Amino acid sequence: MDIDIIVGSEGSLGKEIVAALLLNPETIVIGFDLHPTAKIINNNYYYLSGSVNSELDVEQLRRLIARVQLDSGELKNLRSIVNCFAMQDFKFSVEELPKNFPESEWVLWGWRNYPASDFVDQFETNVTGIHRILTQLYECYSESDNCSIINFCSQYAHKVPNQDLFKNLGKFIFKPPGYSVSKAAIENYTKYLATVFQGKGIRVNSIAPGSVDLGQSEEFRQKYSKSTISGRMMHSDEVVKCVEFLISPSSSYMNGSCLVADGGWSIK
Repeated sequence: MDIDIIVGSEGSLGKEIVAALLLNPETIVIGFDLHPTAKIINNNYYYLSGSVNSELDVEQLRRLIARVQLDSGELKNLRSIVNCFAMQDFKFSVEELPKNFPESEWVLWGWRNYPASDFVDQFETNVTGIHRILTQLYECYSESDNCSIINFCSQYAHKVPNQDLFKNLGKFIFKPPGYSVSKAAIENYTKYLATVFQGKGIRVNSIAPGSVDLGQSEEFRQKYSKSTISGRMMHSDEVVKCVEFLISPSSSYMNGSCLVADGGWSIK
C-alpha cells in the first residue's frame, strides 16, 4: 500500500484532495492540520491536529507516519507529501479607511498599514512551515520508492494581484504583499529542493492554481472571470486532478517544475 501525506488536509481544497485519494482502497492518507478533529471518516485515513509552526507537532506527525508505515509488519511506501496549507491573507475592511479617503489611495494606505509582523507570520507559515515539514519528515520518505513532494504556491507567485478585483466588494479593499511574496518564495524553494534531492528518487514540484470557486460573491466571480482567458474561475476538482497528476507516474519526468493552472490569468 502507498501512503500520501496531506498537510492542510482540513481546508477547502485539502478535504477534496483527501477524499479523491481515498477512492483507491490501496491508498492510506495521513492528514495534518489545525482543525481539532477530522472532517473525513475512513478506515484508511489517519488525522493529526497540529501546526506546521510547531516542531513538537511535526515530530508527532513523524511518529504517526512511522507507525503507519510499519503497521502489520509491512513497510509501506510513502508515495507523496502534499503541502496545501497557507496562512490566510491579512485584509483591511472599508470601515477602517479614514473618512472620505480617495479610492486612488486605497492600495498605498493598505501597504503602509500592513504590519511587518503579519509579513513575518505569513513567511513563517507558508515558507518556513514547508521547510520544517520536509526536514523533520525526511527519514520517513528518504527510503521511499519515487516519493513525489508537491508544494502549493499560487497564481500570485507569477503576477501581482489586481487590487481592483478586491475593491467595492463591501468587505475587502487590499490584498497584502506577504501572501504573494511568500508564494513566490515557495516556487523558488521547490526548485532548490529538487537539486538537493538529486539522485535520491524524490521529485519536488509546485502547483500554481488560479482562484478557485469556493462560494465567493457573484461580483467577485464576474470580475475575476473577465480577467482570465478561460472566462471562469477554477473548479476544485481541477486542483485535485493537478495533484493526482503530479503524484502519478505520468509526471515522472517533472522535477523542480511549477504546474500553472490559472485559466490563462497570468498571461492576460
